[in-house]
Amino acid sequence: MKNFFGTFVTQKALGAADTKHNDLHISLYMWWDIFPTYGGPNTGDSELHDACLKVMSEILSVPNELCQLSGLHGLNHWHVHHRNRVEQIVDSFLKDTTKLTPLVIQ
Repeated sequence: MKNFFGTFVTQKALGAADTKHNDLHISLYMWWDIFPTYGGPNTGDSELHDACLKVMSEILSVPNELCQLSGLHGLNHWHVHHRNRVEQIVDSFLKDTTKLTPLVIQ
């Protein structure tokens, strides 16, 4: 998935993300809503959740607003059941990433 976001999304979603009107942007932002698990205890094993959290973290490293918004949106879903890991990922992202857009920061 990181390759998909890092290659396809960055080529198709240049500039500012439009998660309200652009169907492609909406779909990519909602990627983790469409994905068949959300980090809950009855939605897959721990290896699947670890892989999802890892890929969301990797997507945050892609210098593209839509990729970052999608990763953060997914992490929000996992936060309920993986609070410590999600907070660590988000804290690292905010600390280590420069030039964040206002939309990503909020």
